[in-house]
Amino acid sequence: MQAEQQPLRRLQTTHEKGAHDSNATEAAQVSQVPQSPQSTTSTTVATTASTTATGTTVVDDQQDIHEQDAYQQVHEKESQEQTAQQEYEAQFPSGPETPKAATTFAIFSNPIRFSLDSIHESAHYLTDALEGTLWHDFDSNCIRGSSTNSTLNAIEYDTGIGGVKVQLVKCDTNELAKSGISLPNNGVGVSSSLKKTQVAEAGEYAFPLENIEAGRYYVMYQAPTDYRITGNVLPLERETVDAYFECIPKGGEGGEYMNEVKEKGDLDLGGYCARSIGCLEVGKHFDLKEEYKDAQVLDGDKDKYVGTTKNLVALLTHGKDADESNAAEGDVSAAQVSQEPQSTTSTTVATTITTTGTTVVDDQQDIHEQDAHQQAHDKEPDEQTQQEYEAQFPSEPETPKAATTFALFSNPNRFSLDSIHESTHYLTDALEGTLWHDFDSNGIRGSSTDSTLNAIEYDTGIGGVKVQLVKCDTNELAKSSISLPNNGIGVSSSLKKTQVAEAGEYAFPLENIEAGRYYVMYQAPTDYRITGNVLPLERETVDAYFECIPKGGEGDEYMNGVKEKGDLDLGGYCARSIGCLEVGKHFDLKEEYKDAQVLDGDKDKYVGTTKNLVALPSKSMLNVGLSEEKWPLKTHQYADAKIVLSFASTVTSEDLSAAVPQYFATSEMKRNLETTLAKMFQGEGSAFTVQGVHLLDGEISSTQDSEETPPSRMLRGLQRDVAALPQNTATSAQVTYTLTTWGSYSPPPFEQLGTIISDSINADPTGLVKSLQDKESKLPPVFEEVDDSNARHLTTKVEKKQPGPIGAVQVFNEAKSSKGKMATWATVPIILMAFLIAALTGVLLFRRIFTRRVKKVKNNPLQAYLKRGRGFAVSKYHPEDDTKKSKVVRDPPGVKPSGGFDDRTFKMQALSTESSDEEKPRSESSTQGSRNTKGSRGQRSSKSHLSSLRSSGQSTAQSAAQSTSSAPNIETSYSTPSTIETSERRRKKKKKTRKSSVKNEQSQSMM
Repeated sequence: MQAEQQPLRRLQTTHEKGAHDSNATEAAQVSQVPQSPQSTTSTTVATTASTTATGTTVVDDQQDIHEQDAYQQVHEKESQEQTAQQEYEAQFPSGPETPKAATTFAIFSNPIRFSLDSIHESAHYLTDALEGTLWHDFDSNCIRGSSTNSTLNAIEYDTGIGGVKVQLVKCDTNELAKSGISLPNNGVGVSSSLKKTQVAEAGEYAFPLENIEAGRYYVMYQAPTDYRITGNVLPLERETVDAYFECIPKGGEGGEYMNEVKEKGDLDLGGYCARSIGCLEVGKHFDLKEEYKDAQVLDGDKDKYVGTTKNLVALLTHGKDADESNAAEGDVSAAQVSQEPQSTTSTTVATTITTTGTTVVDDQQDIHEQDAHQQAHDKEPDEQTQQEYEAQFPSEPETPKAATTFALFSNPNRFSLDSIHESTHYLTDALEGTLWHDFDSNGIRGSSTDSTLNAIEYDTGIGGVKVQLVKCDTNELAKSSISLPNNGIGVSSSLKKTQVAEAGEYAFPLENIEAGRYYVMYQAPTDYRITGNVLPLERETVDAYFECIPKGGEGDEYMNGVKEKGDLDLGGYCARSIGCLEVGKHFDLKEEYKDAQVLDGDKDKYVGTTKNLVALPSKSMLNVGLSEEKWPLKTHQYADAKIVLSFASTVTSEDLSAAVPQYFATSEMKRNLETTLAKMFQGEGSAFTVQGVHLLDGEISSTQDSEETPPSRMLRGLQRDVAALPQNTATSAQVTYTLTTWGSYSPPPFEQLGTIISDSINADPTGLVKSLQDKESKLPPVFEEVDDSNARHLTTKVEKKQPGPIGAVQVFNEAKSSKGKMATWATVPIILMAFLIAALTGVLLFRRIFTRRVKKVKNNPLQAYLKRGRGFAVSKYHPEDDTKKSKVVRDPPGVKPSGGFDDRTFKMQALSTESSDEEKPRSESSTQGSRNTKGSRGQRSSKSHLSSLRSSGQSTAQSAAQSTSSAPNIETSYSTPSTIETSERRRKKKKKTRKSSVKNEQSQSMM
């Protein structure tokens, strides 16, 4: 950085030193002439004053004499210097070398100036020396000399710049032919600024004609350090090599600049490199005189070169248009690129040269006004030419809107084969398209509001773009091509089709293509992005290059991603055509497509032909836009949305018509509203950089219509007017605008531009309202009556329903109609849900109030025994009883327990009774029961169940004692509450058995 600032620092030091030296010289001159006697006078005055007080009058007289002498000396010197300066300035031309600067307008206002026919008809000047001068443009106004400032005029005519690299370049091939350095030659880059009155060759350069072949050439200049090339040149670019740079020749005759001029306007002059305006021609005198109708000798001697065989040079004009240029001093390393529009050519002189007084400035102002009037007069034919040029192109865009995701996929059946075969297709015998320059990156070719933009996008083609034909069903590559002019893959060019008819065009010969369905894949060249009329594709990087990855088939393979994400991202490096085309015979295509039309309208054009034809789903399918953008590219996205503006009830329909004018697409209101919305969307904090807004249509609707009358609507834009609101009626109305916006961002994370815009408006509706009411928006006064605003993103994204809590009610919002009614589809579900909620509530209340009360009964065996007078149930034998019986205290043999009978005998009887119930037949049980009841005393008594049971147990024990010698001791086990029910059944069964045995016994006794 310090090294870069050294030249500037050195220049500042030089100027400061010069100013200091100048002041010092002037001070020295004054001290030598007037101050010398003054000092003597002051000394004399001091001496005289100290000597006598009466010498005051004498001293004053002497001082006056000294002052007069000093004034006389200064006046005489100034007069001598002025005379010398006038004599010095008089030796130069008294006016500028050219009447005005070589501005872009002055050079290119005549569009055929650099055509060879025009060149051969213009005046040329013959000379035997190919030489020129690099002069010092002291005021950087690009004009050598001045008619109002003689000092400036002398400086610019007398000062030459040495050490400037100069090269001779062939006009037709832009190849270097010769090289030289302006004098004095102290080496390339070592510059010098000298007066030509002192060093005659200062700033001069020459190319010996004897060493130059006949042909057309131009001169290229490379500025030395701390200088810039300012005037009488065309700009060139440079290529940096290590710490140095080399100029890049271009332009040919000069016509190659025409495209850039028409596209950008005034050219930028970098100042490092430049070239002469137009070309000169080297050749023999006879050839040059024959070639140029108005060939004059430069010095005026008509017969000077008659009969000569030496090479001569024919210059386009007399002066520096061909062989002279100028340099302005300055710090080139830190200089900004400057423009030189025609409006600043003369003003520079008026504001810079102010040393001659206000009268000079006033005179210059008059001259400038005259120049401005002349320039305006000269510009009138150019405007007419521009209008004629723009009128040759279509006045409407090629497509009504950009190919947004919503526009392509809002119809889910668009890419199904059935839908494709029913849609209109256009037949042609050429599979070709155009890659056009999308100047504003909006994805639409042409403009209905800007004729200049419309002409640029229709007339500019991009060459050097890789184009491939891909099979629709397998995504396999079939053919490959490059758009014209073909300078190689990745070597792009932007040319006007009016100059190069095939610019941007590509084609695939149909005779080499098999019948089938195909789509076209595009790969962007360096520093370009694919923007319009395409579907996005991914790329695969291979070393330093990349290859596009074909996918999508008919286009339906994008549907899943569209439903999941919404608007698609466009990377810009790779893309493909929307949908597929079909190659086949005329008969087959006419049979397959119900509405097959010939592209150029001639119905019988292909009848009987056997050649392959192609069926296109749209006329502009193969025309794709590319915009200039430095790599790496950001991700691009298009979004559709609707914005609703609510107006006050005092606004009439007549007022609202200004918000949706009749010719909406071409109205100034539309352009101003697009600008206002674009500024608002470019807020801080958003992930997107919004690049523009395109309004598609506007719709006016009433919000206070009665229940019976349908709402009145007026739609203008892409569709025809439907109806008009009642005139001069105060209604509360809304205006709905449908728009497309586009912007870029850098994912991840994945974002949706439409969602961001709609959320920002809905979160702060007053922000949009204030922007519309701003006076700077230049919108009609009706927008000052906007009360509210809201927005809705038009998207194909399918939102996934999130599971909510049980019993929760999910409410789905939908844009309300102008009546404010509920959507029809929501009525039945809401009624059903309300009914279910009421029914569930009723069931819960009923169960709460009318609950059945069950009396709880305690299962207590002891209470049951005391209440019913029944004994406890006896459990069966269990192996654990053998373990338990060791803990039971046994009665002595023959001793009865306190109950009056032997418990062991009772236990044996209970066990035998249970086993007999389960294992023996009913008859044996009855017999055994009757036998066991013999001898029982209480067998006929039913009052006491315990006494009968004991008597039965006693007799059973006696019979058991007779048959067996010993009986096992079984411990009595009382039942738990869980076995009461089983014991009860057993008890009832035993009771029946006893009754039957009693009956048998009674029957036997009666017998």
